[in-house]
Amino acid sequence: KIAQQAEQYEAEGDQALANGDYSSAQDQYSYARTLYKQSGNKDSVALVQSKIANLNTKQQDVSKSDLQGKAHDMEKDGDLKVAQDQFDDARISYADAIETYSAAGLSNNVTTVQRKIDLLDQKNTAFEAQKSKAAAYVADADAKTQAGDFKNAKYLYLLAHDIYDTLLEEGKKKGKKKKKRCK
Repeated sequence: KIAQQAEQYEAEGDQALANGDYSSAQDQYSYARTLYKQSGNKDSVALVQSKIANLNTKQQDVSKSDLQGKAHDMEKDGDLKVAQDQFDDARISYADAIETYSAAGLSNNVTTVQRKIDLLDQKNTAFEAQKSKAAAYVADADAKTQAGDFKNAKYLYLLAHDIYDTLLEEGKKKGKKKKKRCK
C-alpha cells in the first residue's frame, strides 16, 4: 500500500511539473521519496531524487530567464531615455539593468550595458567641456569689454557663439533623427 501511495504522489508530481506548477511538483516528489524510502525501494528513491534535481534546475532556469527578461527591458528603457536626451534617467535604467543581469549571472550583458554607460559619460563630458569652453570665452570677453578692448572681446564672443551654434546644430540633428524614427 505504501508503494502505491508513493507511485500516486510521483504521478501527481509529474502532472504538476507538466503543468508548470513547480511548487506542487516539489511537494509531491518529496512525499513520494519519503514513502519509497519507507518501503525500501532504493531504485524509486533514486529516480524521484533525480526528478527533484531536474525540477530544481528548471526552476533556476526559469528564474534566470525571468531576470534576463526584466534586465533586457531595463536596458531598452535606458536606450529609449538616451534617444530622448534623458541621460540621468538612462543612467538609472542602465544601472538597474546591470544589477539584474549580475543577479542572473550574465556577465556579457553586464559588460555591454557598462559600455553604454561609458559612452554616455563620454558624450556628456564632451558636451560639458564644449559648454565650459564657450562660457570661459564669454567670461574673458566680458573682462575685455570692461577693459575697453572691444576688438578682442568681439573675437572671443564670436568663438563662444560658434561653439554654442555647433552644440545647437548637433541637438537639432538629433531632433531630426528622432522625428524620422517616429514616422
